[in-house]
Amino acid sequence: MFDSEELVARCRQALSDPEPVLAVRDVVARAVSGSQPLPEALVASRGGPVTWVQSPELTVQAIVWPHGLVTPPHEHRMWAVVGVLNGREDHELWRKTRAGLERAGGRGVDAGDVILLGADTVHAVSNPCSYPTVGVHVYGGDLENTPRREWDFNGENEHLFDLAAVRRFIAAMGERAEALGRELSPEEVRQACFELYGKVPVR
Repeated sequence: MFDSEELVARCRQALSDPEPVLAVRDVVARAVSGSQPLPEALVASRGGPVTWVQSPELTVQAIVWPHGLVTPPHEHRMWAVVGVLNGREDHELWRKTRAGLERAGGRGVDAGDVILLGADTVHAVSNPCSYPTVGVHVYGGDLENTPRREWDFNGENEHLFDLAAVRRFIAAMGERAEALGRELSPEEVRQACFELYGKVPVR
């Protein structure tokens, strides 16, 4: 069974390393290597983050991405280490310019792989699989209480990241699935992303 308590303990220890982000990368890489049963809370999740620790120095989460999900571009304003336990995360990278955002490539992260994201990284995440993807996300700070920015899907309309909107989106996804009496298809999930999560009010 995947041990989240051990992961958190090792990440806390890694913060004292001269290069904490590299030490955390090694911790996450070990945690996602090999096949192992996932905690029931992750298996049963319809999507969204499960926070294992949140402090001024460290946030450790598991994030379940529904099949077909895509997020708008957003920033963290702190370093991040992402490892995939199950499935695949596609990270689309963006670059800030005077005219706004422009696409700057990307990288896919498969199960067992890890990616480092710098404090100034802007990225969007999608799940190309036909089943949920589960990722371990470790951040070098208090992610939920750090003001940060996001953009519309096309990289325009910069605004404050709205965590409440994300939670409403996740709840709405669950409500749609319950109303249909089945899990949403990847196409339905993607459409819901644009309808429910993409229309964040301008600040």
